[in-house]
Amino acid sequence: DAENKVPLPHPYHALQLSRRDATCRRAPTHTRKGAVHRLGDVLFDVLLLIRVAARDLSPAAVSLEACAAAACAKLRRRAPYVSGAAVPASPEEAEAWWQRTKEAEKAEAAKGEE
Repeated sequence: DAENKVPLPHPYHALQLSRRDATCRRAPTHTRKGAVHRLGDVLFDVLLLIRVAARDLSPAAVSLEACAAAACAKLRRRAPYVSGAAVPASPEEAEAWWQRTKEAEKAEAAKGEE
């Protein structure tokens, strides 16, 4: 059943795949369906967690909109190449950017906890 396994790529690789439209079109239909199914499962889990958190905390404190905005902001910080703001020379450079930004975010969060 290896044909149905679709690994989710790092954002840099996902962007490269989207740019290679011909490669994506040549992929077997069941592979795309498998990806949609797996991503749908991830989205389901996220939506369920948001609903439970909103119920247990408060709808004003946790919302789909707030979570989506936070995720989009993180994506812009960690992977500016996804929106075309920067273009890494290689997947390794993209990964290095991601890791540097992630470490900077952790350091900033640690300052706030002091």
